[in-house]
Amino acid sequence: MEELSDCPLSRLLSSVNPHMSAYDLWEATASFLELSGNCYWEIEKDEGGVPAAIYPMRPDRVKIVPDRSTFVMGYIYEINGRSLALDADEVIHFKYFNPANEYYGLGPIAAIRNSIIVDQYSVAYNKVFFKNGSHPGGVLETGAALSDEAFNRLRKQWEEGHKGTPRAHRVAVLEEGLTYKPIGLSPRDMEFLNQRRFCREEICAVFKVPPALVGVYEYANYANAEHQNKAFWQKTVIPKLRKLELKLNNSLLPLFGREAGVEDRFVAFDTSAV
Repeated sequence: MEELSDCPLSRLLSSVNPHMSAYDLWEATASFLELSGNCYWEIEKDEGGVPAAIYPMRPDRVKIVPDRSTFVMGYIYEINGRSLALDADEVIHFKYFNPANEYYGLGPIAAIRNSIIVDQYSVAYNKVFFKNGSHPGGVLETGAALSDEAFNRLRKQWEEGHKGTPRAHRVAVLEEGLTYKPIGLSPRDMEFLNQRRFCREEICAVFKVPPALVGVYEYANYANAEHQNKAFWQKTVIPKLRKLELKLNNSLLPLFGREAGVEDRFVAFDTSAV
């Protein structure tokens, strides 16, 4: 097997367009796939109809135009309030399997949407907890009826005097008949750290990333950290690379036509150093 480093396809994948490097292209491709399950490349052609540049498109701005006979008639790209119509052979669509839709892919993040939301709420709760002086909220109780004016005044005075970390642990002076009663649960009661740890591990699992690779060494030492790194390449990265290879060979390579002596050419990532 001979590597062709000076063929048109090789040159295109090395210098994808005037505004970004090949690394930028693959970074965008991987990010779009993991976040949305879709990545679209616009293929710009020269006067002879040969691909000359590749531009990744934001998946949320792309609409597929179905066709009964050819499956996909084309694509519509919405940008800056304008619609750009592209033929089917002007776009390479990478996608992950979606059991609910045959046209659009489904990203891993969809499977853990609720876990991510819970984690965001946990962080927001903890932020407010410390912002309010590391104390849960409370109520001011009194047996007397308060007018609207007195209610608003007391609430304003209390928040101005005691809300926020800089005002924590100040001495409170209550008017006659008022008592302060704290309410709510502390992060310890809500098992804040355990909740965040569970969300973190679930997110790693759905993206097939071993914990040691994101700096989590609770259950790892040097030996099994090396094993996790090897497993990550074998079970996560390389299968994804093979998926990208097949799409390039089936959709991009035929756009260059057939050149003499290279009928058996194909695209493959070099994983010899893995």
